[in-house]
Amino acid sequence: MPLTTDEVHKRTDNIYKAISDQYNPNLKTFLLAAKVYEKALSGVSNASRHYYDAMNKLGIIACNSTNTKELGESMSQMSETLRQIQLHHDETNRFLGDEVITPLENKLEHDQKYIYGAYRTYQMDYKVKTEELERSVAYHQKVKKKSVSGRKSYKYDDKQKELSAEVELKQKGMEDFQHDSLKQAFIEERRRYCFFVEQQAEYVKRSIMYHQKAIESLNNQLSKWLEACADVKGLPESTVELLGQVKSEDTLSVYSIPEPPAMPAMQPGDGFSMMSTGMIYSAARSQEDASTSDSTGHNIIPRDSRKKVCAQHSHSVPGSPTQLAFEKGDVVILMIPQPRDGWHYGENDRTKKRGWFPYSYTKLMEQQNERPHDLFQGHMPLPPADYNVMNGIQNGGNQSEAGPPNPYKTMKDEFFQGNPFVNVQLRKTDYGI
Repeated sequence: MPLTTDEVHKRTDNIYKAISDQYNPNLKTFLLAAKVYEKALSGVSNASRHYYDAMNKLGIIACNSTNTKELGESMSQMSETLRQIQLHHDETNRFLGDEVITPLENKLEHDQKYIYGAYRTYQMDYKVKTEELERSVAYHQKVKKKSVSGRKSYKYDDKQKELSAEVELKQKGMEDFQHDSLKQAFIEERRRYCFFVEQQAEYVKRSIMYHQKAIESLNNQLSKWLEACADVKGLPESTVELLGQVKSEDTLSVYSIPEPPAMPAMQPGDGFSMMSTGMIYSAARSQEDASTSDSTGHNIIPRDSRKKVCAQHSHSVPGSPTQLAFEKGDVVILMIPQPRDGWHYGENDRTKKRGWFPYSYTKLMEQQNERPHDLFQGHMPLPPADYNVMNGIQNGGNQSEAGPPNPYKTMKDEFFQGNPFVNVQLRKTDYGI
């Protein structure tokens, strides 16, 4: 069904209004957002340069060590590759500004004037042609009326035919004008959207080229970078050779509590007397003091020159066989010269237990210039406490009633003859010999 004159005019009018009142204002909003986006990309580019420079400096530091030289080279290569990719990205961003934002901004500035002028021209031409057609139709109707009802109607026949042809010609001209105007309006509408899509498509094409180059560059290098850091324990040959020159390998770290040095073994045999037990213990203590290192390679401080520390905080280690527990105020005797990764090995003077403890929990005590000496120098066989004597003697019975004679008791009596404290009854402690 053909459109009427009013319908065609309405469609043409709506197209021009949509361009003027909707497309151009929204295009202006788009350009404002595009400028903000371009500025943000520029900021990302500046930040990326600092990022890659910092990465390259870390790579240089790593290259200074033979142990991490390969990783440092990978970091430098990674920095350079990403820098080149960023340069391609900067070119794409410049295309966005030079070939998309700026042309659209120039088009918008001129289009606002052009579309307003084109719309005004169409309205004026439409008004003129409509008025001419209406006048011709009105005059034709007047002449036609006279030719029908007048006395001398034959005089108006030729005029009526002439006016009919003129009206028909103007109607044909009006149809052609509306057809051309609506077609031009459609073209103007598509021209703007086509230009916009064309510019954006070109930007997308540049983005695809950038990403393809980035993928190609990264795929060529990524496997080598991953191979360099695949095995953290796979040390280079130069590092392995250097480790071979080290006397002992210290594996202590803050991530794993080290094993303590081996304690001197004391294995009293079945059927030995109390005398033999004391002598074995004394011999073990003498061996410990005479030695300078234990089975794990840790240097042992001679007993006479060991330092002491005072616990500033409590340290509880439930269920740990390697750590040392103590309470605030306990004195700990240090068993090795230096702490290892924040841990020290010592003996709790109160509990006589040994183990590793956090050195920051303690405070070094000042060494006294003089310290009391033992009554007897060296490691002599110590007598057992009185609670180790047989029950019959403790209960006031004689030795014959308690069983066979104890050779160690005879030796003790001879050794401590004249000692006023020999008959003092001792109480059993948790750490008796």
